[in-house]
Amino acid sequence: RIFVTGATGFLGSYLVADLLDEGHEVAVLLRPGSDRWRLHDSLSRIEIVEGSLDDVGALRAPLARFRPEAVAHL
Repeated sequence: RIFVTGATGFLGSYLVADLLDEGHEVAVLLRPGSDRWRLHDSLSRIEIVEGSLDDVGALRAPLARFRPEAVAHL
């Protein structure tokens, strides 16, 4: 169970795909209105946490539900 920030970027999108291919459960932080085209092939296999690191308090509940074992902050 891995939580990824920066998943819509070049490196982040490849990391998400690799983690999924290795069998990990993945949640990604997506800012409202972010362009998701790089995640198109992965969207049905990931959990999306809408929000921003500018408001960490709003991320507490979704992260508590997902219960990540690791974080990849890109």
